[in-house]
Amino acid sequence: ETMWCVGAGILATVTFVRSMKGRLSTLDGKSDMFQGITVSEGWAEHASDFKAQLIASEEKWKKEGKRGIWLQFPPSRSDLLPIAHGQGYAYHHALATEIVMTKWLPQDEPNLLPLHPFTSVGVGAVVINKQNQVLLVQEKWAFLPDYWKLSGGLADPGEDIPTAVLRELKEETGLVGTFNGVLGFVHRFNRRTNGMDLYFACDVQLAEESPEEPSPCPNEIKAAKWFSWDDIEKLPAKPWLHHWIEYAINRRKNAGAEDGSGLAPAGWTRAGDGLLHLGHYQPILPVDKPFPPVPTYSSFIPAAL
Repeated sequence: ETMWCVGAGILATVTFVRSMKGRLSTLDGKSDMFQGITVSEGWAEHASDFKAQLIASEEKWKKEGKRGIWLQFPPSRSDLLPIAHGQGYAYHHALATEIVMTKWLPQDEPNLLPLHPFTSVGVGAVVINKQNQVLLVQEKWAFLPDYWKLSGGLADPGEDIPTAVLRELKEETGLVGTFNGVLGFVHRFNRRTNGMDLYFACDVQLAEESPEEPSPCPNEIKAAKWFSWDDIEKLPAKPWLHHWIEYAINRRKNAGAEDGSGLAPAGWTRAGDGLLHLGHYQPILPVDKPFPPVPTYSSFIPAAL
């Protein structure tokens, strides 16, 4: 009986300490310009203490005038997710490295937190050789037999359009290219993800060090070869956005260029600010120096579109 009392006393003491710790150790994180805060560490060691920790943290954030709360849980702390959800946090997105939940604190204002990422970026390389032939590939796991398309794919996280299209070209065909510009783009609904896709058809020129003939990647590409426009017209299934290919070939033919340059009237410029600018980037000039004319968006897209 004495041993039971001692054991109960120890258990009560441990429970009290953990409870006190949960109440006193509030969460902290990084504030943003919108009076929000992002928390990625400092979670209660025991899930049973997390509810009290979260409630105390919210009280502190409200006093500090915080508005949007972002909780970035590591997958190893998925035990905390149901508790946060029970406190009104909504699931925002999940990656291999994090699970993010959000909550909008102001009760008298609409929720202004941005939605989860819903737009993917795809790229396709319009590569034309000196014989005025365009490069097409056939995917190993194509949904249609004998279907030919532009070399390309999805941009990786943190990857810009020029980097993405040149990487895809090199991976799929072994060809090395240089980025000249954007011929056009498509914005469309993606039924599989219930989001949106942006697809950019890019003017890519073979680099001097590039081989002339493609070497298909055995894991992804069944075949890769050069096609004349007459060859493309005879295909049972036309490549998606084949009118852009025709536009590019005709521009080359009319311009008489043989080096693979100048398909797009203007392209993307990488500027000193680290960003990509659509069109001719012009830094701020002194007032007495006028700006050069900037092309309009219509000059980037074939008139037929």
